[in-house]
Amino acid sequence: MANFPPPNLYQEVGGTASTVTFINGSPDALTIYLVRDTGERLELKMQACKECSTYSRDNSPPWGAVGTPITFQVPPGRYEATGRFFGTERTKGFRSDWQLSPGWEYRGAIYTLNEVHLY
Repeated sequence: MANFPPPNLYQEVGGTASTVTFINGSPDALTIYLVRDTGERLELKMQACKECSTYSRDNSPPWGAVGTPITFQVPPGRYEATGRFFGTERTKGFRSDWQLSPGWEYRGAIYTLNEVHLY
């Protein structure tokens, strides 16, 4: 498992939930498992990106250039996130710690490189 930073703080959206907008730019399906310090578990499931391929570090696309953004409403709090891929490319999984604040949108994208790369 590779260690990666959490999604980036993007903009204030109001409300009591946190919003996470994520792009799976990998040709493999992705599930992000979130575990709160209370033990509560969530799964963020994303289909494989059919138009995506594998990329080198030098040609990885900018956020939103490939893949489809998916938005999830997530209760605010601290999470341990583990990303696992399912498919033919055997993309390496990742882990990170997320601290999500209420009323804020966070954005992230992940692509398949020689190893996974998170923006």
